[in-house]
Amino acid sequence: RYRQQSLLKALHREGLDVKQLKIKIQPVLVNEIPPMVERPLSKESARHLSSIAEHIDYLPLKQALIGLSRNTN
Repeated sequence: RYRQQSLLKALHREGLDVKQLKIKIQPVLVNEIPPMVERPLSKESARHLSSIAEHIDYLPLKQALIGLSRNTN
């Protein structure tokens, strides 16, 4: 749309007698993002995470694993 005048001039230079140029912009359709679904861990997976956390020295990672292990069904 913003280059409408320059396009008309270019067409005139090519010998085309164009009086008007109508341009419509259609946005690209994007697939809808599916909603986030909460997926709690099984009790077995939670036990594994908790067990792994016991052997981690790096406190932020240890706390994150413990927090994840509490998200069970």
